[in-house]
Amino acid sequence: TNDDSGAISCREKVTIIDSTINNCSALWEAGAIRGTIVEINNSTISNCSSGEAGGSGGAVFATESVSVTDSSFLNNTATAFGGAIYSEGVVNVFSTSEGFCTSFVENTSGGAGGAIYSTGKIEIKTETLGDGTEQEKFTTKFSGIILYIIYRY
Repeated sequence: TNDDSGAISCREKVTIIDSTINNCSALWEAGAIRGTIVEINNSTISNCSSGEAGGSGGAVFATESVSVTDSSFLNNTATAFGGAIYSEGVVNVFSTSEGFCTSFVENTSGGAGGAIYSTGKIEIKTETLGDGTEQEKFTTKFSGIILYIIYRY
């Protein structure tokens, strides 16, 4: 348990690729990862928590943006906002790999955004075939709800 991020805290861009982060906690924000821009690819973040003293981003806290591709967020918890992800900017969620999808399962928050809380927009995209037909195995799956967006034009 750390005050600010359970595993990685960086005031710059953080990129996580082909990794597993498990059982991290922070007293305030970012149970696992804190950064300005956070990119997560083909990874799993599970059983992380933020906010024993009150905080957001059970797994990830970003001050600018978050991009997630083909990754899983399992059983992460925030006492305030964003059980899996808290972002002060855009959140992009992609599923592109055959036989794998981005998933958010059993993430919870004491406030808004059981999976994702964003003060920017949230974009969820799945891979499509060349003819534009949605391919079911490339989906993004959520368990429980989910999203809270504050977007100002």
